[in-house]
Amino acid sequence: MSKGSWVRPRSVSNEEYSQRWDAIFGTDHKQPCGCGRSTTGYCDGSHSLSQEEYEERLFEQDTSSSK
Repeated sequence: MSKGSWVRPRSVSNEEYSQRWDAIFGTDHKQPCGCGRSTTGYCDGSHSLSQEEYEERLFEQDTSSSK
């Protein structure tokens, strides 16, 4: 492995990272999602979640949208 070829662990959640990114750069710069997990069609970091974390996020979104 060469220097810099691994990803540093984040100190914030993917959701927090996404919110901060949007606050800095706005939402016009979002990339299309290629993994198929995003509910919006734009990359939201779902590809980096384990299957269990992804299913938990979907469950949380479903329960929050039904309120």
